Amino acid sequence: MDLARHLVGPISAVRATHREVALGSSGADSARGHVWRLDLRFANGAGGQSLLLLPRAGEFEEGFQLHCGGGHVTCTFPYVWFQREDTRIYSANRKMFWSPDAQDCHTFRLQLEALARSILTGVPQGNANLEDGIAGVKALVAGSYSALKDGRWVDIETVGGDVASPRPRVRDLETLAS
Repeated sequence: MDLARHLVGPISAVRATHREVALGSSGADSARGHVWRLDLRFANGAGGQSLLLLPRAGEFEEGFQLHCGGGHVTCTFPYVWFQREDTRIYSANRKMFWSPDAQDCHTFRLQLEALARSILTGVPQGNANLEDGIAGVKALVAGSYSALKDGRWVDIETVGGDVASPRPRVRDLETLAS
């Protein structure tokens, strides 16, 4: 959610579904997995999708795909903290693909370097701030509530609580009652 918000802008609504799946056929005690599919509605009118699979066979990977009239970008971060990203860009105008030099993705080291630079030089940090974190959690809570309510669209400002126990906000219950 935080990467989507960073790339596209504030998330206004979420629609989510959750399925629990059997991972093997070892009888009643077979391991279970989870599949969450999320549709995102951004404040600027754009839409997005997210898929979360747990557990996932193979290497851990995060990333994104952006598609628009001018082309598209695919970027993956295999095991984000210790490797380099892999980016592939297509320009519709140039009718060509290219891949820029891979960038360092060691998240924790990069954050510490940014903090040190801010302390030493006084420049503001360019990292996510408290409001970004709160917005990401609100989107996750809305997604959890949506999954519990058969995947209906949920405005992120209408739910509260936490991901494990989302609920309609009190002020919205009062509005519904009147």
